[in-house]
Amino acid sequence: NWKLKEISSINEFVVEKRVAGTNDPWQEITSTFGNTFTYIEQGINTDNNAFQYRIKAVNKCGTTVYSEPHTNILLEGYEDENFDINVTFSTYLGWDNGVSDYTIYESINNGPFVPIAASVDPNQNTLIVNNPDQYKKCYRIYASEFQGEKTNSWSNEICFFFSPELYVPNAFTPNNDNLNDGFGVVGIAIKDYNIKIYNRWGEQLWESNSLEEKWIPTYRDADVQMGTYIYVITYSNFDNEVFTKTGTINLVR
Repeated sequence: NWKLKEISSINEFVVEKRVAGTNDPWQEITSTFGNTFTYIEQGINTDNNAFQYRIKAVNKCGTTVYSEPHTNILLEGYEDENFDINVTFSTYLGWDNGVSDYTIYESINNGPFVPIAASVDPNQNTLIVNNPDQYKKCYRIYASEFQGEKTNSWSNEICFFFSPELYVPNAFTPNNDNLNDGFGVVGIAIKDYNIKIYNRWGEQLWESNSLEEKWIPTYRDADVQMGTYIYVITYSNFDNEVFTKTGTINLVR
C-alpha cells in the first residue's frame, strides 16, 4: 500500500523490485492507474530472499519521483538435535520512524496462528521448545510501525513437519549429582506412548505412558542394582500407526 503526501494528479504508478541487500537494477513488475494505491504480488518466493519495493511516478512538472524503498522481513529457521525450533529474521526497512515491535506468531498442528513472543529482536536466534504431540509447526513475524501511519507487515511463513522420532540414551548414573539421575526418553510427533523396563530375568520393574516421566531406579522400595536393563517402547503417530522400539540401558552407580 502507498499514498501521496500531497494531493496531486498522477496518471500511473510503477511498482519496482529488487533483491534486498544488492545493487541489482530495479525491475518493473507492474503498473497501476493513478487512482490505485495498492498492489499484491502473487506467486513470489519469499522463503529464500527478502525483497525491496519502491513506487515510481511522474508528477505534474514531468519529474520522476520515487517512494522510499521498503524491505520485507525474511524469516528463517531450523530444527536442532532436541527437536526444538530456532528462528531468526531480518529487519523490516522503510518506515520513517522504524518498527515499534516484532511478534512471533505460531500455528501448531494446523491450528490458527497465535502470538507466542513479543518484542523479539531481529537477527538474533529465538529458541522455541517443542512438545511431543506437535507434528507440524508454522511461524510468521508480525512487525508494527512506530507512530507514523501505524501500519504493519508480515514475514514469509516457514513450517516444520515432524515424523515420530525417539532418542533413547544407553546409560544413566543415579548418583544424586543432578546429572542423568533418571532414565528418560526424548521424542517428537508422538500421539500415544508406553515404556516398560525389565531386568535380565524378564521381571517388569517400571512402566510409564508419559514422555515427561523419568525412571528413578527403585523397585519395591529398594534401589535397583547397577547393570544392564531392557526397555520396550510402543508408540504411535497421528495417523495411528504403531511402532515398537527395544534396546538395553546401562545403569551405572
